[in-house]
Amino acid sequence: MRQAFDFNSGQCENCAAGYYSPQAGALECLPCLEGFFSPREGASSCLSCDIIKGAEFYQDSRASADCKSCPLNMERQRGLPGLNISECDCAVDSYRQGDQEDAYERGGCLDCPEGAVCDGLGALPYPMPGWYSEPRLAREEVRPKVQVSERELRLSAHLTP
Repeated sequence: MRQAFDFNSGQCENCAAGYYSPQAGALECLPCLEGFFSPREGASSCLSCDIIKGAEFYQDSRASADCKSCPLNMERQRGLPGLNISECDCAVDSYRQGDQEDAYERGGCLDCPEGAVCDGLGALPYPMPGWYSEPRLAREEVRPKVQVSERELRLSAHLTP
């Protein structure tokens, strides 16, 4: 357990959760920086939200005992350190209506509709091969319709004048 000297009590005290002491007997505990956390008291270092928790987490404040979770169906973009919610965007197989701020306000990204492909980030859904969507719908409201089999296509081609 790492401790630092408490001038009020005149004794060494364990560093609180969210703080650490890189050396025993330090004069003060240091706060974990953005992107890091310390879940227990007496820590000798802070842990990385990115490495320990994964791509769905970030931490935008100092002296934190845990990481914050990206909203539903969102994760941090690859290569970003996890310092702010703005690094969270739609995961693969989900999409957002509106901009990134709208997704945060709505609580996350939407599940990809059946018959659609959703590449994540800011990309809108688009139909899988064999599916279609009505062009009159706004791009954000594209919803795949009935899947047509190859046999049905051949039959309809023979029936069309």
